[in-house]
Amino acid sequence: MRRVDLLLFVSCFVLLIIIAAALVHKEGEYARERRGDVVHLDFMHANWCGYCINTRADVEAIAKEIPGVSISVWDEALREEDEATGEIYLKFKQEGLFGGFPTLVASGKKGREMLVGKREKQEVKEWVCSKFEKMPKECEG
Repeated sequence: MRRVDLLLFVSCFVLLIIIAAALVHKEGEYARERRGDVVHLDFMHANWCGYCINTRADVEAIAKEIPGVSISVWDEALREEDEATGEIYLKFKQEGLFGGFPTLVASGKKGREMLVGKREKQEVKEWVCSKFEKMPKECEG
């Protein structure tokens, strides 16, 4: 009886490994299809800017809605205190990618581009979606 239990246990274990390998392979195919087709957003804002406050909420919501979108938020008030924040502002300014508040910079396979000023959520979403080579289904419609 013990030998039968052991054989059954080993058989179930092998079956689980085969199923897990199939799932990982399927996930890998999707990852290869989307590899590199991501968009990173750098959102530069000022706490005193009303447009920034409204736009930030929209941009963060868009980043959650669309797979492949990541976001970094850079607070103007920290430029002097935080070295990383200061470097980002300086870098984007030198590259011509900072135009006032709020500034949103999208980086992806299609390059970098900025969007400046007050924007409606749908306009920002369409702009972000246009940065993908293969548009995610969340961008359709």
